[in-house]
Amino acid sequence: MNRSSRVLKLTPGVNMSLAAVGALGSLAIHMFVPAMPQVATDLHASPAMIEFAVTIYLIGLGTGQLVAGPISDRIGRRPVLIGGLILFTLAAAGCALASSAWMLLAFRAVQALGAAAGILSVRAIVADLSENHEVAAKMAALMAVLLISPAISPLIGGLIASSLGGWRVIFAVLALWGATATTGCYLFLPETAVRYRDRDVPVATYFRLLRNSRFLCFAGGIACSSCALYIFLAASPFLFVDRYGMALGHTGICYIPVACASIAATFLVGRVETLGGAFWLGLASIAIGAALLVVIALARLDNPVTLVGAMMFVGFGCGLAGPAGLAGAIRAEEGAAGTSASLAGALQMIVSGGTASLIARLSIGTPLAMAIAILAVSAVGLMLAQRGRAV
Repeated sequence: MNRSSRVLKLTPGVNMSLAAVGALGSLAIHMFVPAMPQVATDLHASPAMIEFAVTIYLIGLGTGQLVAGPISDRIGRRPVLIGGLILFTLAAAGCALASSAWMLLAFRAVQALGAAAGILSVRAIVADLSENHEVAAKMAALMAVLLISPAISPLIGGLIASSLGGWRVIFAVLALWGATATTGCYLFLPETAVRYRDRDVPVATYFRLLRNSRFLCFAGGIACSSCALYIFLAASPFLFVDRYGMALGHTGICYIPVACASIAATFLVGRVETLGGAFWLGLASIAIGAALLVVIALARLDNPVTLVGAMMFVGFGCGLAGPAGLAGAIRAEEGAAGTSASLAGALQMIVSGGTASLIARLSIGTPLAMAIAILAVSAVGLMLAQRGRAV
């Protein structure tokens, strides 16, 4: 641990503060999702166009992590974090003032780059402030806090959009949160990294990992689990509002059970790992949930309750497969844990964004189409997990 890192101790309060900063990336997705039908109406855009706002954000999160990681190693965590928060804040304000769907998409891309810098910096700061034997536990504690965001932010976003001023207020709230975080980090956060000016950008390590079959199995499985969730997030708001006639303010409630299932699963990863592999079992749970969605759609039993019930299996599987898959990816290449985590996270966001883009282009508007898409990605993930066990 370097001398500057001793100025700041990773107390529960500091961990919560860092989590609040890191949660901005997730909040910007999940608060926006329930408001998408309202955004499409207000900006006179198609549902597919507004769904692409999720896609472009995920792609920005992925590519941004690839760039922010090496930069933070070279110049330090503090400037990257503060710069990312400033970018996020300005872009959120731009989204709030957007007069067209294209303008909204442009600002969302910039917002994602700022969020990516924040996510990478927070993870790196936690590692800087932890002894080697503490890193895994500290990261787990951070993730436990971060997972609360998907549970409550759709409800908050839906309430704001329906009762507290409309979708633009969501981005105003995000801009205010970002500005507050920027001020706090500028005033109270010291530099935590040991900087090496001659450190090489790990491009060679990235290419080496992309040739590592074990890494690709784990990283690909993580990406598939994430795809399953984001297909639901992209398609479900329009199903809930247009097909089932739910009030916009009530749609956020539908995401809480799915997020809670994910949170519950994270506490079971250690125990499930001893039963045959949390990664494989997590992806199996996702496939079961997807199969249930197909059966529900074919039997015409679809409604918000049955869809959410089946998606709880998907959420539970994501909670198991995500942490276990990341651990497997990190162990795939000795001496490259940080780069492995960065690349796995980037691939997760990029593949999820690409899948969500395809879903938007296909204009998925029925429960059966959504279920088939989720089943397809879960099948690929399960095959990768099976191959990863054999490698």
